[in-house]
Amino acid sequence: MPTLADLVAYPGLGLTVLAGEDLLDREIRWVATSEHPDPRPFLRGGELLLTTGMRLGASLAAVRLFAERLREAGVVAIGYGVGVTSDRVPARLQRAAAEHDLVVIEVDEPTPFIAISKAVSEMLATEQYSEVTRAYRAQQELTRAAVRGGVAGMVRSLATSLGGWALLLDRRGALLHSSPLTARDRVPALLPELDRLRSQNRSALSLVQADEHVSVHPVGTGARAQAFLVAGTPHTPMAGDRGLVSLAGALLAVVDDRDDEPSRRRSLALLALVRSGAVTDPAVLADLGAPVLRRTSVRVATARGPQAELARWNHGLEDAANNCLVVSKGRQSWTVISELPSTEALRELASRSNGLQVGVSEPFPPERLADALEQAERALALAVQRHRRVVLYADVLTDPLRLIDPADATAFADRLLAPLRAEDAPSGELLIDTLRVWLEHHGQLGPAATDLGVHRHTMRHRVRRAESLLGRSLDDAETRMELWYALRVVQ
Repeated sequence: MPTLADLVAYPGLGLTVLAGEDLLDREIRWVATSEHPDPRPFLRGGELLLTTGMRLGASLAAVRLFAERLREAGVVAIGYGVGVTSDRVPARLQRAAAEHDLVVIEVDEPTPFIAISKAVSEMLATEQYSEVTRAYRAQQELTRAAVRGGVAGMVRSLATSLGGWALLLDRRGALLHSSPLTARDRVPALLPELDRLRSQNRSALSLVQADEHVSVHPVGTGARAQAFLVAGTPHTPMAGDRGLVSLAGALLAVVDDRDDEPSRRRSLALLALVRSGAVTDPAVLADLGAPVLRRTSVRVATARGPQAELARWNHGLEDAANNCLVVSKGRQSWTVISELPSTEALRELASRSNGLQVGVSEPFPPERLADALEQAERALALAVQRHRRVVLYADVLTDPLRLIDPADATAFADRLLAPLRAEDAPSGELLIDTLRVWLEHHGQLGPAATDLGVHRHTMRHRVRRAESLLGRSLDDAETRMELWYALRVVQ
């Protein structure tokens, strides 16, 4: 964040420090302009307040009250524009500011206040860009360390990028890795915090210890943490620092193989990395445990069903492919594969399992694996909704029911068909079935009657009865379309 010293040195502004020369290391969060004698409601702290003194008190006591309010609001400095109400900064303001540890900066007459705001904005933007660039490079270094240096290399890389220290502790709090080595001395003080994190079932913990900012992150994808990553910095961590620690925790879940089920947990952690978008380089993901991503394109098949049937499905896919990544969790699994069997073979494979439903994505380049995952899950949702064994993503695009939220679609169908259901239960459902068959035969009474096994006149009577209850003409194309949609929803 830019400091007052940075602003005073900014070229072309012509700023002069009149009070608080030893306080120029203060950071400026923003610039505010006000002539109000009590601007506290409009301030958040960290501002440089610009004023021309239009409503500055005439007495030293009044100006002291003004300075006290600014200090209470967290203002870091006063910028006084000369040439409007006075040719110089009033001595009483300089005295009151010095008494309340406020910096006073004289803004000469040719310098507009907007130029100061623009300068601070540019410095903030430059700093933000620099932080984003630094964070991106640090993430690259961290992923390279995960591939080349394993767990120890990652801990060293994290500590270096943060300009602080990092520890990896096992689930009981015993030291596994430390960078630098002297950081191990902090472990005893951290043990109570680990107990607090376990007892509160929290995803992370932040604290300040001995002027250091410390964060604790559980490592692992299961219900119980497999390890704890602790990072400390001598400064308040930036957003990039916090993101880097989170990425380190996710990567550790992939490269750390101390777990009782290392392969399964590594695959789950890898899937989480792909979903988050934290690592998109296919080469890095391949090195982390998904060699299938070295292929030119991949597809994802996600399945849902009983665990025994999922295992049979996954084994079948593994037999059909030379290289694939299988991730299973509970009653669902995700399989990343370069070349899936044909649609017929997929349906045959799924038919061997009882209660299994599958969604399959389109082919994607490996760097777009997250898109393939999303497509597969949308296809699976359609398979569940339509009670189908296998649904390809192409089927999703051709099903108009997927264009509307299921809850909204159900509400629409229930409302439209309510007059029919208000009849006696057997009669109402009979009319609904009649309309469904009638619409399937494009409104032709003869074929519909034959399909239902009733006389043509009976068919006509039912259709007219339904028309009467609905209060709408079934000769209208829009009414037929809405009925067809509603009947598809409730089928």
